[in-house]
Amino acid sequence: MQESLRALPVTQLADAVGKSTGFIYKCSDPDEAQEINVRDALIIEDLVYRLTGNAPFRELFIRNISKDRPALQGGVRDGMLRMQEELGSMSAKIRQSTSDDSESGKRLSLNERAAIMVELEAVQRALNDLFFQLSGQEKGEHANAR
Repeated sequence: MQESLRALPVTQLADAVGKSTGFIYKCSDPDEAQEINVRDALIIEDLVYRLTGNAPFRELFIRNISKDRPALQGGVRDGMLRMQEELGSMSAKIRQSTSDDSESGKRLSLNERAAIMVELEAVQRALNDLFFQLSGQEKGEHANAR
């Protein structure tokens, strides 16, 4: 969060996630117990990246996902890493498609929408695989459970 604050005004970060400037400051202070949720971190990550080209939370995400923790052993940890990779790929496609350099400017073309949908489907598959690994269910059981 400190890198985000160096890159952008605190008011811009707070407005992006719908939180107070005090909340943003607390999240950036290592002595505070306040933690930012993943949704807000991804919003800030995207904003900072679009405006500066830096990705302040990327290393944090990778470090936390790849730590050896009992809940993330083996296939589950690999599933988390795969999901992160798919999210990164989708994020890059969205950034590329909404940049001034894209084929239709900031507005998505039909080709760009289709490419993003392919990326979104890959993220959904990774999430589904992770869900099944964590729940211990077989894939066929999930459909019957709902």
